[in-house]
Amino acid sequence: NTQASPRATADVSGRITSGFVIVRPGAFADPKSKLARWGVLARLDDFRPDVHKDPGTQLSIFSLFYEPTPKVTFSLDSQNLLRKNGSTVPETRTVFLHVQAAF
Repeated sequence: NTQASPRATADVSGRITSGFVIVRPGAFADPKSKLARWGVLARLDDFRPDVHKDPGTQLSIFSLFYEPTPKVTFSLDSQNLLRKNGSTVPETRTVFLHVQAAF
């Protein structure tokens, strides 16, 4: 930041749109059944760092989860990050196994 090269500022507006759904199909028939311990999760995020330019990314997560007890959860996730409209972000496709135990 010198007189020859002064600091420049820019006003940039981005946008993120996100949504998710969690469903326990077995709970519709009988909330206390063993099938009610299984569920699915779907999430989708759409991100554009600058609304006046096209490049952006899209994150999708799909998960199957099982809760053997109210304090323990196992889930298997597929997470995908995709480029959109010329973005230079590296695309990733990953599978995760999560275990959560509350004490």
